Amino acid sequence: TSDIVFSGAGTANLYNNLAGDISTTANNQGTITSVGSSQTITGNVGTSTLGLSSLNIGSNTDATNYSTTTVNGNVFATSTVLNNNGTTNSSQLILSTGKNITSSISTADANMGILTLTGGTQTVTGSVGSGAELKEVNAGVNGSNSTFSSDVFATNLDLEGTGTVNLNGNFEGTAINYNDAGIVNLANGKNITAAIISDGV
Repeated sequence: TSDIVFSGAGTANLYNNLAGDISTTANNQGTITSVGSSQTITGNVGTSTLGLSSLNIGSNTDATNYSTTTVNGNVFATSTVLNNNGTTNSSQLILSTGKNITSSISTADANMGILTLTGGTQTVTGSVGSGAELKEVNAGVNGSNSTFSSDVFATNLDLEGTGTVNLNGNFEGTAINYNDAGIVNLANGKNITAAIISDGV
């Protein structure tokens, strides 16, 4: 199909790739659940004025289901939830280069779930890992500039390259890991509660 349009509070389960946009006729309406183990949504999820109710990565009704889902567009949703395979396999949301997400991002299982920003200029608007911290947030690839507008709770924040990560809220977790000569900018009055580790470069 080319597009999915919600005209009510329905749910659509994606078992394979979707080539098109996902939209809604009313704000905070409609739920998308990615059920395939590895799949791609090529378009936007919601719009800046009409966001979806929820984007589920992995099933929220089948505890054995987890997913690695790549979104090639922007995401606008009230909530984005990483549903994992118990405490064995994490679901992962991969946001393509230059794309943004306006949504809270949470995990159904503490210390599970992965958020990956792939590059360019990207903004995450909404809390990340509030209530139960994510396993991992990946950002800071070469040439990138990633901004987190709110608090981030994750076991690890990994800077994968020489890019810049802007923390406009607090960061709380186990470690910020520098895998290269990346930069973290911490906003005035905000705090980091974590070890800061460099691989020595």
